Amino acid sequence: SVRHTVYGGVKAYGRIFAEGLWLELRDHNVDVLELVLGVTRTPAMERVGLNFDVPGMRVADPAEVAREGLEHLAQGPVHVAGGNGVDVARRNDPDRARVVAGTHRMMQRLLGLD
Repeated sequence: SVRHTVYGGVKAYGRIFAEGLWLELRDHNVDVLELVLGVTRTPAMERVGLNFDVPGMRVADPAEVAREGLEHLAQGPVHVAGGNGVDVARRNDPDRARVVAGTHRMMQRLLGLD
């Protein structure tokens, strides 16, 4: 979304990096996992003023996300936390214009800019 280009780029890099490390290190018994989060109620997100009360928004507890990540560490390279699999699949829709515009609208709502 607008003003989040670097954030999105870093997320994409993290996925490719985690998958590559997982592949390179799996024969050495080293676990690598990219833990894909949904909206998580953290102090950092509260400081930037994220609106956690958007209707229909699933908000995860940080301790639960950490527990889930540790439980799935050996099953890498990627795990989607907090039941967010449907949301992640939707973001991979081939209609990129629709996905990008929809993500932008949601970010505007989260940031209280709508």
